[in-house]
Amino acid sequence: MEFKSIGQESLKYRKLILFCLIIFIKKYKILESFLKYIFTYFKHFKLKFDYFYLNNYFNFSF
Repeated sequence: MEFKSIGQESLKYRKLILFCLIIFIKKYKILESFLKYIFTYFKHFKLKFDYFYLNNYFNFSF
């Protein structure tokens, strides 16, 4: 049996998502600027979510 760390598993899924995204781009010829907009939007959303989650965690943990 092989024991894999969580990081290796998430890396595998990230590569799979990236591969699907590349196929999607080639198939539908999405503009690069549109993709950059989407990625920046999700990055900001994730930062807001992490901030909200950490605030709630510290408020309820004490």
